Amino acid sequence: MKGSRLENYEREDRLKELAMPVLFTCGRFDEASPEATASYHSQVSGSEFVVFERSSHMPHFEERESFISVVRNFINRFD
Repeated sequence: MKGSRLENYEREDRLKELAMPVLFTCGRFDEASPEATASYHSQVSGSEFVVFERSSHMPHFEERESFISVVRNFINRFD
């Protein structure tokens, strides 16, 4: 199979419809850049955004403790 199944999938136009807690994360050196992720964050009212400064696309491995802490704190506020 050539390319990704999601290669041509785009739903950014529907981000404003999200009506639940949303946490956007990315790494400083991520292909999903902090600038792109910030753009998504700006389109979701009340969303939160965290950049992991020493990570690429896998902060759950590269900054495991920080990532778990951020996600845990986010979930606990809405649980």
